[in-house]
Amino acid sequence: MAKSLMEAIGELSVKMRLVRARHEAGSDTEDLRDREVLLLELLNDRGKASVSEVCRFFPGVGQSTISTDITRLWRDRGLVSKVLDPTDQRSHTVELTEEGQQKVAEIKERRAKVFGALADLLGTDPGELAVLKRVVERAIAGLDRKLSEVTRNEEDR
Repeated sequence: MAKSLMEAIGELSVKMRLVRARHEAGSDTEDLRDREVLLLELLNDRGKASVSEVCRFFPGVGQSTISTDITRLWRDRGLVSKVLDPTDQRSHTVELTEEGQQKVAEIKERRAKVFGALADLLGTDPGELAVLKRVVERAIAGLDRKLSEVTRNEEDR
């Protein structure tokens, strides 16, 4: 049963990515990489952060890669500001610009449309929706634990 569940989740993932791609086609968010979108959402949720702090949320991704993403979002897109930390000349802090905040709102709106389409397809049986919600919440909690574990292991190195 687990294998068929994993296959179904994989297929759902592919289908959702296809739906998302159709919703994003022609928008100016389609040229943002997934990690850049995550970075924008992270800054939206957490506010101003140092580059080192941002890197902790992307275990296994090098600081130079994250710095390159931040520079692209700053210099090429104007979605984040990047300021040298006056107390540590080696460190920069980044935060969303007003345009970045608008971009995150647009991304969330598009995502709501995509997931709204999925919700419509699922139907409205309250019992099934309650079970699905509990399963999704358990998955989120498990992924949070896994990400925390990976982050701790990265910091211990």
